[in-house]
Order: sequence, then structure tokens, then C-alpha cells
Amino acid sequence: MMNDRQRASLFMCLVARQLSGNSQISDQEEILSITQKLAHDENNSNGDGIISSSSTTTTEAIDLLQKQESFNGVLQIFQVEALISLKRFDKVIQSIENCCKVASNLSHLYLCERLVESVLQSQHSSKQDGLKVLQKIILLYQKQYSEQRQQWNNNNNGVVKKAFIERYSKWIRLLVSTALAVSKETGFQCLEETYNYLKQHGVSMNYPESELYYLVVVAWNEGITWFHANDNNHGSAWCKLAFDLLSLYNDTNQKESLKQKLTQAYANLCIKKVMS
Repeated sequence: MMNDRQRASLFMCLVARQLSGNSQISDQEEILSITQKLAHDENNSNGDGIISSSSTTTTEAIDLLQKQESFNGVLQIFQVEALISLKRFDKVIQSIENCCKVASNLSHLYLCERLVESVLQSQHSSKQDGLKVLQKIILLYQKQYSEQRQQWNNNNNGVVKKAFIERYSKWIRLLVSTALAVSKETGFQCLEETYNYLKQHGVSMNYPESELYYLVVVAWNEGITWFHANDNNHGSAWCKLAFDLLSLYNDTNQKESLKQKLTQAYANLCIKKVMS
């Protein structure tokens, strides 16, 4: 196991390599190697009973754990970015999946978000890669919501809950747009899965209606596009999904107003189809 000076020296080397911005394979391989060494040493040091020492107070132990989590988080970011530069996306996706599996609080969630953002911002990643990591962050959000919502309600912590749901809704928007870029079928499946989840949890979530409106518009526009392409089956399926999403609105007046407009537009479209 390395001493503090050795670890600090190796970490500074890692930071210097990262800040250099050099994308050569040899440099990225070195960054990856350093992160793995530091992570391995960190895991070994965590098992040496340092935290459980009788001379360590509870406050000191918590502080130490938080520092270790922060340090490990930085290592994971460096590691994933190196893997992205090396185009090892199977390893990238596996790393993000592992991070999501062990995430147990909002700090862990935000770390996973940072890793997903690295994939989405990379010029080397494909739409399929983006979709895979987005699906993992969505599942993690849903898991966190199930675990945290009772505590938020008991503590009347509406501000934290609102911020959480707003972030979740932005990821849903990104998921849907990415899924549609992969294929229309994939986009429909993601929207349908989103509807089924919100049908069960949307009211208690107080899902933002501006984001719900976006989903309705996406489904409706896709339906109209299919109708214009003379594919009535797909057109009907997408338009029905738009109406299903619209039913989740909490604002009754706005829901009825939009429903009337869409119903009239759908009726007019059907008449044109019959007459053509």
C-alpha cells in the first residue's frame, strides 16, 4: 500500500496528464493506469480498520468517508473520460452501470450524471451508446425516487423533491430525443415506458407540465408524420400515445383545452383520409 506522499505524487501526475488535454493513446493509457492504481490502493486502505479505530470519533469517521467518496468520484470521472478517449465504450457503459448499482444517495446520483454527460458530450460515442447510459440514469432516478419520496414527504422537503423531479424530467426529454434518433420504434418504446411510469407515479411526483407538454407534442407530431406517410397504423398508435400522455395533466382546464384541440385536429385528419 502506498503512503500519503506517494499517493499525492501519483494523483498530481494524474491531474497534470488530464489537464494537458493530450488525447494521444499513450497518455490516455497512462491516465487509465494511474486511476486503477489509485483506486486499488484506496480500496485496500479502506479495509485496514482506519475508520473503525477507537480513537476516531463519529464526526471524524463521517468526514473521512465523505473525503474518500469524493476522491473515488474524481477517479471514476478520470477513468471514464480516459476510456471514452480510447473508444472502449463497453468498459465505459460497464463502469457507469457499476456506479449506478452502488449509488445510495443524491451525491452518488450526481456523480453518475457527470459520467453520463461525459459520454453524451463525446464525439466518439454513438447514439446507441448515449441511449444505453441514459436508460441507466433514468432507472437510477426512479430507484432514488422510490427510496427518498417518503422521507421528503415526512420532512415536508418540497424544495429538494421539486429540484429532483425537474432534473429527472430533463433527463427524460434527453432520453426520448436520443431514442428517436436511434429509431422511431425505439422512440415509441421509450415514450410508452415513460407514460406507464408516470401513470403510476406522475401525480405524486408532480411532474412538470411543461415537460409533459413536450412529450405530448413529440408523440402527436410523430403521429401526424406517419399519417402523411400513409401509414395509418403507426399514425394512430402515436396519436393515441399523445392522448394518453395528455391524460396525465394535473391542470384540468389546460388538459380539457388541449384535448379539444387535438380531438378536433384528429377528426379533421381522419375526414381528409377518407375523402382522399
